[in-house]
Amino acid sequence: MKYYAYIGTYSVRGSKGIYLAEVDGNTGEMRILDEYEAYNPSYLAISGDRKYLYCVLEAREIDGRYGGAAASYKIKEDYTLELVSKAYTGGTDPCHLTADKDDKRLFVANYSDGKLTVFPLEDGVIVNKPVIVGHKGYGPNKERQEGPHAHCVALEKGERRLCVVDLGIDKIIFYKIENNSINEDSAFVTEPGAGPRHVVFSQDGRYAWVVCELSSEIYAFDLRSASRVGIYKTLPDNFSGMNTCAAIRLSPDGKFIYASNRGDDSIAVFRIKEDSAGLILAGIYPTKGKTPRDFAFSPDGRFLYAANQDSDSIEVFSVQDGILEHTGKSVKIPSPTCILFLDNNGLQ
Repeated sequence: MKYYAYIGTYSVRGSKGIYLAEVDGNTGEMRILDEYEAYNPSYLAISGDRKYLYCVLEAREIDGRYGGAAASYKIKEDYTLELVSKAYTGGTDPCHLTADKDDKRLFVANYSDGKLTVFPLEDGVIVNKPVIVGHKGYGPNKERQEGPHAHCVALEKGERRLCVVDLGIDKIIFYKIENNSINEDSAFVTEPGAGPRHVVFSQDGRYAWVVCELSSEIYAFDLRSASRVGIYKTLPDNFSGMNTCAAIRLSPDGKFIYASNRGDDSIAVFRIKEDSAGLILAGIYPTKGKTPRDFAFSPDGRFLYAANQDSDSIEVFSVQDGILEHTGKSVKIPSPTCILFLDNNGLQ
């Protein structure tokens, strides 16, 4: 069985932009097939119909205009890409995006100025008529929280609300989106200075887990009761030094939460308690490289691929009951920042 993956990067050390890779489903081996020139395509998303790939173009200024942009690509039958459109976000350093399942809207988080950008979509074309919502506030970390920093956009299960995670103001904000109106519905807050970064939801949509970049913690929330369940450290007890968390993923079987540590250069694995959002630490595993900004599971859940941004490699691990074991396989790629898997049935 073969799988395919798209890899986003930062445009440094010779990176071309977006890479297409083929993966052997039996051995986990990854092989680069093609590359597509783009500037800082640091995060990728897929359309609901699996026909289009979207990416951010992370910049403070692009094409002589303020802010960054988002681009869309047609996914051909052989998984190669063809550029379809580009639109400007009106916000600086767009770093995360997602599309709704009906392919009507594209949501983009702009990190540096804390703006949410919502684009209309028309058959994979990003229509350059955005609605922009700005966050306000700041946090106690004067270097990292001098203002709002939207870092993640994610739709709840059922897509009733949009969740925007803001590192700069220590908030996870939920918006209701009806027609062309975007209205704040509710919010969770972390402890001051935690710096929430990314969110994942349980398969039934009841729970949410948020990884906090600055405090190296995972916050667990019960969405039905709108309550905090617990806070869980991602680092070993004997760790000393600087660390920032990056990615958080729910395992394909829905039983584990994984989060990456940049500094400890590891992935922390937590078993999810039954009938609860509570977590139990199952292990912390080195990623065999520097600065694991992202990681992803193969579609069958047998392998995990860790994108080590600062050592220019993607390392391959086998996965069994939450345990990671390095396979000895890796692929060299400049500054990998995002991995998005497909199989013959679409996105995984």
